[in-house]
Amino acid sequence: MNKSNDNDWFRISAANPDGTRWTGKCWYVHNLLKYEFDLQFDIPVTYPATAPELELPKLDGKTQKMYRGGKICLTVHFKPLWAKNCV
Repeated sequence: MNKSNDNDWFRISAANPDGTRWTGKCWYVHNLLKYEFDLQFDIPVTYPATAPELELPKLDGKTQKMYRGGKICLTVHFKPLWAKNCV
């Protein structure tokens, strides 16, 4: 539905035959400017109990919520949100 309504904000595809590595693009529109970033992540062995670590390499070190090659900090910022999805 988001894609047909032009509300989507990312596109990804499997980067390997096993489906454990994914790559693509994500974007954000602010003040009519579109910011686009490369997106990549690996599906952890313990998924879905463990969230994938999303990487935006272009943003490496630009904010406190990013670390190690552009990975989004999941411990403080997103783990509480992800935990709500796990039963």
